[in-house]
Amino acid sequence: MPKSQRSKPGPNATDSPEKVTAESTEPLSDTQTIMAALKRTEQCVLNKIDSTVTAAVGELHTKIDNLSRDLRSEISNVRTEFTKMLEKENATFVMRIGDLEEGANGYANRVVELEAKVTTLSSQVNRLVDKTEDLESRQRRDNCRLVGVAEGVGNIRPEKAIAQLLQDALSLDYTPTLDRAHRGLQPKPADGDAPRPIIINFHYFQEKADIIRKAMGAGPIFHNGKHDQLLPLIPRSQYHSIVS
Repeated sequence: MPKSQRSKPGPNATDSPEKVTAESTEPLSDTQTIMAALKRTEQCVLNKIDSTVTAAVGELHTKIDNLSRDLRSEISNVRTEFTKMLEKENATFVMRIGDLEEGANGYANRVVELEAKVTTLSSQVNRLVDKTEDLESRQRRDNCRLVGVAEGVGNIRPEKAIAQLLQDALSLDYTPTLDRAHRGLQPKPADGDAPRPIIINFHYFQEKADIIRKAMGAGPIFHNGKHDQLLPLIPRSQYHSIVS
């Protein structure tokens, strides 16, 4: 007789009459037994999976909590170090800015001093320029230009030759004392061109004034058949007022 058709023990007195009747009237087949066993197995597997997942989830939560705590600690350390570094750099920048401000103030004071010195030096330079021009003008007071003397005259010992020329041309009763005498700095003219002027520096201003006065009163001066002019070294605008 199969298991499903075997007689089962009678119900206890505490069992309900309906249940006893259902079990006694509907015996379980093999399929139902297998399905019940599968359900029990499925329930056991689900229970084991649930317990395993619960344990894994708990462990995962523990690990996440540990990682979060470690991460917060690392972030706090990094923030602390970064704050210290920023404070150090800020102190360095503040010190450098203070040095720059101090240097700028010093340079500003030096610029003010230099401007005052430049103003003083400019006024001194202007006075020196005026004095230099005055000294140059005073040195040129003893200079004259002799125009029209042929090239070749006075090439050897020009001071002596020009002094003798002036004495002969102006009929002087003395020989002028000349410190220097030389041709102008222009290139030597070609044949037939006007000769270069001769620059004369008198040793005595009185002799220069006497010779200029006699030359102006004598009119055109001829020496060796040529027209010579004695011109003082003054601005060209005043030549015509001195030379006739």
